[in-house]
Amino acid sequence: MGLKVVIPGANFTDTTLPILQTDPLIVPGTLLLVDFGRAETHSLDSVPAHGAQIGNIAWATAAAVLGSGSLSTLSPTFQNTFVGAPTMGLVERTPKKGLHVITSQTAMDSAGRYASITLPNALRDYLWTNLPGRTIYTSVWGRHTRMATQGTDAMAHFAATASPTANYVNLLYRGALWVPTSGGTFVGQRSVPSTGALGNWYAAGAQNGWTGTRPGTAAGSEAVFWFGARGAYEGFQRNAAASVIVYRIYMEDLTTSGRTFSAVDAADKALYDAAFGSGGRFASDSFTAVATLP
Repeated sequence: MGLKVVIPGANFTDTTLPILQTDPLIVPGTLLLVDFGRAETHSLDSVPAHGAQIGNIAWATAAAVLGSGSLSTLSPTFQNTFVGAPTMGLVERTPKKGLHVITSQTAMDSAGRYASITLPNALRDYLWTNLPGRTIYTSVWGRHTRMATQGTDAMAHFAATASPTANYVNLLYRGALWVPTSGGTFVGQRSVPSTGALGNWYAAGAQNGWTGTRPGTAAGSEAVFWFGARGAYEGFQRNAAASVIVYRIYMEDLTTSGRTFSAVDAADKALYDAAFGSGGRFASDSFTAVATLP
């Protein structure tokens, strides 16, 4: 473990000195880090309450990019619409501190049952204002504990709230693929495994503009990660969605950081490999059997 020494009154003028950050991946330009294995995101032994904030570990670098902000204004919000509907879904913390969302594939009603992590308005507005024009990197570390029974099981997007299936910057399908994978707004993408399967997965992608039409206002867009049946996808996902453990979400403005997709992806994937490899902090996790909710 490293040692941090604070020297009162010291003023370093050498801009080539490395900056001590709270995570190896964080650099000037990082917008978001949610890591359920760290108490800065949330208490390690409880599920966030419906409507509660979960901590953005990278809020200080995000504030520097945006020009203002605080932990409270730059942290996401957690929603859990399974509250009061225990036969439709279950949200739990695993022994390795992942957030496990089990969604029933037989008992859901049409009310929209899901658990989600929604970016704050300040980050949403920044993305809307700066796309097209900048390149945004996003990655998720997760685990499928039950696969979806249909192919349109989206789990994340930055998209228009109206017609999000046609108007979006990025879209995560089944934990395996960030869309788009080609075309004018595509910068990079890697998924391990390359197709959705039970077990751990890593998905990273970067885009620099909109597929379809950018909404006329920032309020007409949303940046959200969800597990269950939600929004425009609710009809597809009801009684068909995957069950997932989410461990970590990361976002970076590559234009600000000056890093390439390949460089960030390589560093991100190395951290993932260490976390899920032998002796890693998320390795060999366990969870409530998904058959508990058929």
